[in-house]
Amino acid sequence: MLPAALITIALGFFGVLAAKGLRDLAAFAVVGSMGTLLAAVAVFQPDAMSAALYYTVHSTLAAAALFLVVDLIAVRRGEYGDAINVGPRFQDVEKLSALFFLAAIAMVGLPPLSGFIGKLLILDGVRDAAGGYWIWAVILITTVIGILASPAPAAGSSGRAPPSRGTATPAASTAAARPSPWRRASSPCWPWRPSSPDR
Repeated sequence: MLPAALITIALGFFGVLAAKGLRDLAAFAVVGSMGTLLAAVAVFQPDAMSAALYYTVHSTLAAAALFLVVDLIAVRRGEYGDAINVGPRFQDVEKLSALFFLAAIAMVGLPPLSGFIGKLLILDGVRDAAGGYWIWAVILITTVIGILASPAPAAGSSGRAPPSRGTATPAASTAAARPSPWRRASSPCWPWRPSSPDR
């Protein structure tokens, strides 16, 4: 059970890096979160079980908030939807960007939000369990990946005017605007950075 939990955590957060849309990003974040819960349950320790119950409440609320914000962003972006590419500004961009950032860091488990406490409790609960060091390593590494992959609160703030006729479609512009996963990891706010002006 523990190997399956660790693989689930890794797949979830590497899926966040490879996501092509905000809904995919949110879904993979949930997969990683469920892997964290499974790892806590897999050691069959009372402290770890208690931590898992606490983290279950947090992850459920954080995932719901993230999907709700992503849906609001997708609706306001119109034909661009939830695609992770550069697009024009949209209504309430600053508010939705801030909400998306809060929901994203809640899923990752950063302080001062409750997910940070939940992960600390899980790590403390599995400390003396068999394979506990593997759980520590995977959770800490994937948390760093989640931090790097979570977009900064600049969603859709490129300031570009709406596309005119003859310009590339959202689907076509996605591939051109999307950097490699390594550039993604080194630049947390890459999804909504304005593209270079045409020469």
